[in-house]
Amino acid sequence: MPEQQPAVQRPATTIGNRIVAGNTEVAPPRVRPQRIAVLVARGLASASVPAVNHPLTCPMQHNGLDHFAIAVSDTEEALKLWRDTFGFPVLYTEEVNNGALRLTHLDLGNTHLQLVQALQPDHPINAWIAEHGSGIHHFCLRVDDVAAAKEASPVATAPNIHQGTQRKRALFLDRNATQGIQVEFTGG
Repeated sequence: MPEQQPAVQRPATTIGNRIVAGNTEVAPPRVRPQRIAVLVARGLASASVPAVNHPLTCPMQHNGLDHFAIAVSDTEEALKLWRDTFGFPVLYTEEVNNGALRLTHLDLGNTHLQLVQALQPDHPINAWIAEHGSGIHHFCLRVDDVAAAKEASPVATAPNIHQGTQRKRALFLDRNATQGIQVEFTGG
């Protein structure tokens, strides 16, 4: 009996107004016109290109993954693993939010690994580490305009925009609205 070859998974593509996944055409769900009008008014979508909300596109406009962050109690200890053992080069280290946090970015090729160390004993990162241990704290999406992304966010956000790395602005989404995963936006 000849060996059966596994099925080849083809990525879904958009052809005109049709979505094709493999050999199957998928009809996109209805677009919420009110949502599209809000995005167009805020400059986050184009009125000339029809927006389609379906599982293969993201209604939240972003420019990809900026970084994922690991909360650490000691940056130098963490660097022994991530820089020295894995060989990820350090891009920069900076202190932000009036010296409350040390952020160290390492180059992973297509994104950054950010080591986050609290420099003040009462900082919430320390409480998070006490509860969870060092580990992945959040992932961050790059956006053009953090304030506009806050207004257009499909889920609740933190009330205030904060200072991110390299003088960028940043904003956390409400983790209760993202299945317990901490998500951040960063950009202008």
